[in-house]
Amino acid sequence: MNPDAGSDVTLTEQVVCRQCFQTASITLGYGDVNGALRSWESFFCPHCRLTWESDDIGFLQPEPRTRMLEAHGEWTVRIGGRKVGV
Repeated sequence: MNPDAGSDVTLTEQVVCRQCFQTASITLGYGDVNGALRSWESFFCPHCRLTWESDDIGFLQPEPRTRMLEAHGEWTVRIGGRKVGV
């Protein structure tokens, strides 16, 4: 996977609904918003209609971070250049 700069990255998984115990989905996403990392998570059960959403700015919390790293791997960005005289 090679996301474009500024693009959002999402991961959707099937989980068991805590209310009706049927199959539901949870989506975790992150992306750049004005130079800050924004993450969000949404849950939806099509059987009982249970829904919740959350948003955060900054580093991903440990559990969502682990899911994203498992799905997309770890990336390192190194920016370097030579000093140019003025």
